[in-house]
Amino acid sequence: MLITNLIQLKNLKDPLRDSVSVLKRITHAEHINTENLLIAKQTINKLEDLFDRIFAIISETSELKTNSQLTHNNTPVVHEKKSKITMIEPTFISAVAYITKPSYSITDIHFIQKAIRYIEENMGKNVISKKSFADHMFLSQTKLYYLLLEITNLSPCNFINKVRLDFAAKMLMRNEYSITEIAEKAGFGDAKYFSTTFKKQFGKSPKQFALECKSIQKNRRQQAINNKPFLTDHTP
Repeated sequence: MLITNLIQLKNLKDPLRDSVSVLKRITHAEHINTENLLIAKQTINKLEDLFDRIFAIISETSELKTNSQLTHNNTPVVHEKKSKITMIEPTFISAVAYITKPSYSITDIHFIQKAIRYIEENMGKNVISKKSFADHMFLSQTKLYYLLLEITNLSPCNFINKVRLDFAAKMLMRNEYSITEIAEKAGFGDAKYFSTTFKKQFGKSPKQFALECKSIQKNRRQQAINNKPFLTDHTP
């Protein structure tokens, strides 16, 4: 069983590498269109599923090893109810998409993950000061500036804005709130400023972006219906 689990982990290597490559390619593209964002969203979902499978295999392997050791020591094995595996935070996956550093480490990913989480927790605030940001990261403002620049090629202010805009884009994809409401939830006090900043980042206004997302999703649903095999009733 242990060998089988190791083989399963090895087989997940290529899908993981391919998914990360897709995210990196989209992130480094000169212009990110609506289609690319939807692909990125699907890729992130795929990565989350892959990580879920990895943790399940690791958990099973760890349990097998523990049970093996207990049996070897002639100690009765007590089977406890398995707790549900907690999925890795999406920000861990999303963090990779922010990194432009050619060669990065797990420490870099955790650093960006922590930064994203802090901004998400304070998303509704119109102002996230550089000082509070640096204090949360346990760094001086200067050190935070150079670290973010090194890893993401973004200053703290631009990094905060990017996280806000990515959050807004996800909200627009869901089509549940008005543009004014999304601007407020993303921390932009002024809807006009939000629209200008959004268009600068994504090449289209929030309204155009939302309409394109809605159209693409509608087309995909229709395509799925069209590709669904028909059941033929052979009853006389």
